[in-house]
Amino acid sequence: MFKKLIFCSAALALFASCNEDFDDWASPQTNEQEEMQTVSASSNIDNLTFDLNSVEDDSLQVVDLTIDAPDGYLLSQYVAQILFSVEGEEGEEPSLSSYDIAVSNSGKVAKADLQNIITSFYGKRPDARNAELCVFAKLFTSAVGSTVVNTNKVNVPMTVTPEATPIASAYYLVGDMLAWNADGMQQFSHSDKDVYDDPVFTIVFTTTADNQYWKIIPQTNIDNDDFWANPGVIGTAVDGDTSFEGNLINVDAQAAKIETAGKYRMTINMLDFTYKIEAINFDDFVYFIGATDGWTNSEQRLALQNNEGLYTGYVYCADPNGWGNQFKFQRVAGSWDNEINSATFSSITGDFGLVEGNTNIEAKAGEAVYYVELNLGELTLNAVKVETMGIIGDFNGWGGDVAMSWNAKDYCFEATGVGATAAGWKFRLNSDWALNLGGEAGNLYQDGSNLWIDANTVKLYPTRKDNDNIYCVVE
Repeated sequence: MFKKLIFCSAALALFASCNEDFDDWASPQTNEQEEMQTVSASSNIDNLTFDLNSVEDDSLQVVDLTIDAPDGYLLSQYVAQILFSVEGEEGEEPSLSSYDIAVSNSGKVAKADLQNIITSFYGKRPDARNAELCVFAKLFTSAVGSTVVNTNKVNVPMTVTPEATPIASAYYLVGDMLAWNADGMQQFSHSDKDVYDDPVFTIVFTTTADNQYWKIIPQTNIDNDDFWANPGVIGTAVDGDTSFEGNLINVDAQAAKIETAGKYRMTINMLDFTYKIEAINFDDFVYFIGATDGWTNSEQRLALQNNEGLYTGYVYCADPNGWGNQFKFQRVAGSWDNEINSATFSSITGDFGLVEGNTNIEAKAGEAVYYVELNLGELTLNAVKVETMGIIGDFNGWGGDVAMSWNAKDYCFEATGVGATAAGWKFRLNSDWALNLGGEAGNLYQDGSNLWIDANTVKLYPTRKDNDNIYCVVE
């Protein structure tokens, strides 16, 4: 996130000196020893205001200087920077961020250069942004440039709105497979980032028959209480377009068509105004591979829970070789084709995180067992560290947890002297019912029924390392 920008007397004092590395303003640069000449410059422009969304030309006039110099001095070039004032931490003075920008001898800058500088500092959101142009002129005493002298610096305040397609906060799919109204529409998923930093939205849906049509409704239509506003509704230029990728339009948009019934993922990039549709089939499992097993085994696995691509389960993350507690997932055990890595996801939350410099995923909370939700439909990944695994039931009044310890050799939680009875008991994580396991001893799952068996020694195998199910063994 950018720090707060300030434009006050303190900031102007900073601007007065420009960037220390910008140039030496005091002395002329010479090839031959000559008497120092006095040259000066003043701007005929008090301030600059540009909305790049409405600028059609490739360049913009930013410099119009009146230069006072002795006869014989000619303009060689302008040298300029765009300056931003950044508020420091509490108690610190403001600082400058500067970007060099090329200025032609006619005083113009390329629109693309200004766009890149503004968005590099502020991001791509098309809001009016404050900056300062700092410019000076280089003068030569002759056309061959035997001696060069710099004018004083000139500062001109700027307000620039970067060019960007307006992006709504949310988008919704409507069509034959859902409904053509607000009651049946389905929302696209998006990360928690600003929509101009991440303009990509995704959705997974099922067409219920062949030849089903679709369009997209932006949140702005809903906010304005004009569901079918034109311009506004998004579709394709050609009615019945069956392409799986292409350009979107929001003026007189037509409904595109998916010819074959099935499950699909649609990805839309609202900065580029493009779409891509992919037919998807979800396998029964995805496989964990990483430092835990020396990046050689992919036996731990997550199981598919629904036809929307949600996989859940438990993985043991460790770093026995000191390589970093990192991992990936595989769609087919042992195959790196079409691997599932950090670049797959639009959002990674909880106790997993990104690794700088590669596409591995990191167990941020260290060596532990983690409960994992991996959604290949919405492209999200979330993890919760298992701080405690406990047994709770009628035998202890449903009022506490018998703590289990992790056996890293056998990949199981275990406890002895439990005293659980056939009156009913379950497993739960972190002393909370949000994540619990029940069902049958040979097939445990989230929110499963109580286990109705006596148990004194209990071993819980949560990672599916040697079994398609999560299961327990009791004695």
